[in-house]
Amino acid sequence: LGPAMAVGQRRGTGNAKRRLAYVGTYSSREGPNHGQGIHILEMNPSTGRLVPNEIVRSESNPSWLAFNRSRTHLYSANESTDPTTGSGSVSAYAVDRATGSLTLLNTVSSEGAGPAHLSIHPAGNHALVANYGGGSVAVLPIQRDGRLGSASDVKRHQGTVGPAQPSGAPPGSFAISGH
Repeated sequence: LGPAMAVGQRRGTGNAKRRLAYVGTYSSREGPNHGQGIHILEMNPSTGRLVPNEIVRSESNPSWLAFNRSRTHLYSANESTDPTTGSGSVSAYAVDRATGSLTLLNTVSSEGAGPAHLSIHPAGNHALVANYGGGSVAVLPIQRDGRLGSASDVKRHQGTVGPAQPSGAPPGSFAISGH
C-alpha cells in the first residue's frame, strides 16, 4: 500500500463508532505499483486488526491524504503526471457520514510535478500542496461544497539542482537529492 493514511470515526448502527482508515497508494499502471486507489479499511476495536472495507479506484497515484477538520471531505495529492502540463493533481472527495464511502467531487492541477504533501488549513478554506519534483508549493481554495478551486498562489523555488545522491549520506542510505 502507499505512504499515507488518514483515520476517521463514523457512526455505525446503533451508537457504536466505527474507526476507518483511508490509505493512499501508488496505483498507476506504470512501474511496479500494486495499489488500486484509496483503500478504506475498518479497524476491529477489540483486536486492532484492519479489515478491507472498500476501494475507491484511481490510477492517479493518490499517495498523500488529508481530511478537513470536520472529516466531511478527504483530499488526495495525486502523483501521476498530466502529459500536457507536467503537473500532478489534487482531488476532493465527499465523505458519506453514515458509511465512510467517498464520492469524487473534482480534481485540479497541483501546479507542479510529484505532489508529495498536502495539508488543509484549520479554517478549511485552503489546501496547501507541496510538489516534490516540481520544486513548488501551491495554495488551492476550498469552496463551500468542498470542491477545490484552481491555485490562487504558486511559489516556484529557484536555484541550482544538487547532485543525484547526497555527498554526506550514511553507508547504505538510499537518500536522493536533486533539489
